[in-house]
Amino acid sequence: MASSWFFLILNILKFTPQTTAHVHWDIYYKHNVIDEAKSTKFVGMHIDNHMNWKYHVEQILLKLGGACFSIRNLIHSLNPDILHMVYSAYFHSVLQYGIIFWGNSTHAHQVFKLQNRVVRVMSGVGPRSSCRILFRKFNNLPIACQYILSLMLFIVDNQKDFLTNAYVHGLDTRNKNHLYLPVASLSCVEKGISYSGVKNFNSLPSNKQSYINDRKRFKKVIQIPYYSFLLFSY
Repeated sequence: MASSWFFLILNILKFTPQTTAHVHWDIYYKHNVIDEAKSTKFVGMHIDNHMNWKYHVEQILLKLGGACFSIRNLIHSLNPDILHMVYSAYFHSVLQYGIIFWGNSTHAHQVFKLQNRVVRVMSGVGPRSSCRILFRKFNNLPIACQYILSLMLFIVDNQKDFLTNAYVHGLDTRNKNHLYLPVASLSCVEKGISYSGVKNFNSLPSNKQSYINDRKRFKKVIQIPYYSFLLFSY
């Protein structure tokens, strides 16, 4: 009875309980059942049913692996400047796309390993050489640093959607100019772009936060040395 009433009222959802221990949901759209999918592709992002970005990382690893193979074959025929352009076009562009969504997932370290490999290939060094100096040499950001930078630029571009602590509680506190960070009890919320973005932005020094209204200047003051500690904490 309840099932029929629910379906008639909304005309979109219908649940059909099969046992007392398990409830199977049938989702309808225009009287057609929408089949459950383990993953789907939306604007170039592979979204899986667990929202852990594992499938998306697996897909971009295939593209990045092909780019690494191409760069390895070109190191003897191209000068370093052209080789870096190839890296930016075929490797970094794939790595950077949508990174604010999947950059803090537990599977992103696989991309970091491949990024270290391609940087070593471009430098012609051994597989056990440190990449810290190499990233500075090519003026490249490791994936963890690129994730934070992209997250900060997201906050700058959408600052109108965020409130300050002073606006929320009206108190003259030390952190009154920080962005308001709502209480979150779910890890999926804490890993979201809004929560993570505000949390990371509030951790910036106040002199860097002051450039929030000047995107170009803000991006310039966020330099690699500030994030260098992430190279060995990621």
